[in-house]
Amino acid sequence: LSIGKDYPLLGVGKSLRNAYIPQYLPEMSQGNHEIEMWKKNQQEMGILRSGFPGLGEYTSRFAETGIVGLLIFLLPPGYLVYRLIQSINDKELSKGNILQRVFFLISFIAILTTGIGDMLDVFYTYWIMLGLGYAMIKF
Repeated sequence: LSIGKDYPLLGVGKSLRNAYIPQYLPEMSQGNHEIEMWKKNQQEMGILRSGFPGLGEYTSRFAETGIVGLLIFLLPPGYLVYRLIQSINDKELSKGNILQRVFFLISFIAILTTGIGDMLDVFYTYWIMLGLGYAMIKF
């Protein structure tokens, strides 16, 4: 998050945040064996071949692509949530279809919240649900 604050508009570049992380680590991280291992691997193998794990989809996107990239990334799911809420209020849908969309919306929002603490690409569920959601609002 601190990297994104220092480079707010466009970030530092895709997959380049690893080069900046050692400078932004807090004092309390000194002596932590796992963090020291990451820094050692990065020094031995280089920035592009070894690095720090993603500690949240949204913070990583913010650090790498800035506000512009984060907003572009959030545009498709935001539009989908908007359209799902709009379609739930549609009087022409049957009760079964409305219920199906409500449960899908709850599931999709739950998947979006997992991006706060982890990367969304872990199981690709986000991308599958995004595609299913667009199919749901289209047909």
